[in-house]
Amino acid sequence: MFKRTISGIRRIDSHPTAPFYVTGSSDGSIRVWEWSVGQPVYTARVAGQHAKVAKISFSCNGNKFAAVDGDGLMCLWQASHSTEHKKPFFSQRCHNKSASDVRFVGHSSSVLVTAGASSGEFNLALWDTLLPQSRALVHSWVAHPEGATVAMYMPNQQAIVSGGRHGELCLWDIRQRQLRATVKAFESHQIVKALVTDYTQDLIVAGSSDGDIKIWSADLTPQLMYSLPGEHAAKGGFSFRQGWWLWQVFEELVIGIFFCLIREGY
Repeated sequence: MFKRTISGIRRIDSHPTAPFYVTGSSDGSIRVWEWSVGQPVYTARVAGQHAKVAKISFSCNGNKFAAVDGDGLMCLWQASHSTEHKKPFFSQRCHNKSASDVRFVGHSSSVLVTAGASSGEFNLALWDTLLPQSRALVHSWVAHPEGATVAMYMPNQQAIVSGGRHGELCLWDIRQRQLRATVKAFESHQIVKALVTDYTQDLIVAGSSDGDIKIWSADLTPQLMYSLPGEHAAKGGFSFRQGWWLWQVFEELVIGIFFCLIREGY
C-alpha cells in the first residue's frame, strides 16, 4: 500500500478505467494523480485563486472531469496523461450562492446536473456544455429550501434524485421537468450528504450528516426498505472538519458494499 500525507483535500474521484484519480482541496486547487506515484501528474487548478472544492466527478468514459466550488463555479477539463498545466474548457457560475454537487448524466460527457444554492431557490440545474455558454443551462428547478446538497441521475427511471438541508429527497422527471415525489428521508435537522444507487437502479440509498443510512425503493412512490441509524456517527476524537472528504468517500464505499450484501442475500 502506498501512503502519502496531503493536507486540505476535501473531495476525490477515481478514473473509471485508468489508474488515475483527481482531488479537490480547501484551497481551491485541483490535482490529477496516478496511483502509487508520489507527485501529481498535473495541476488542473492552482491554489489560492478559487473557493474550496465542493465536489469533483469523472464522466462515465473518463475523458472529462468536472468540479464545483463554494462560490458556485462549475469547471470542466479534458482528462489526459499530459503533465502540462491544464485550463478548463468550460467554466460557468452554476449557482449564484454556492454549489455542492455535480454529476454527469448517464453515459454523457457533456450533460451534467448540479446542486447548490441560488437566488429564487433555483437550487437544482441541468446543463449541456455542448451548447453555447449563454444557453448551456437547459433547465433549473425550484427545490430544497436553503439549498440542494446532492444529486444523481437514474437512467432507467429517467429521473434525477436530489437531497436537501432538511432531510428531504426529491425525484424529478427529467423529460417532463416535473417533480415526481418528495420523501422525508431524515429529520429536519439532518442534511442529506450522500446519494448512490445500485447497478440495477432498483434502490436509492441516502446518507445523512448524522451518519444515518436509509435505503428506499426506486419507485414512483419510494418505500423505505432498510434503515441503519448512526451507522457512521462521529466518534469521540474524530474531527468532522478534518475528515469531511474522507467521510464522504467512506460513506459511499460502505453503501456500495452494503448493496453487494443485499444482492447476495446476506
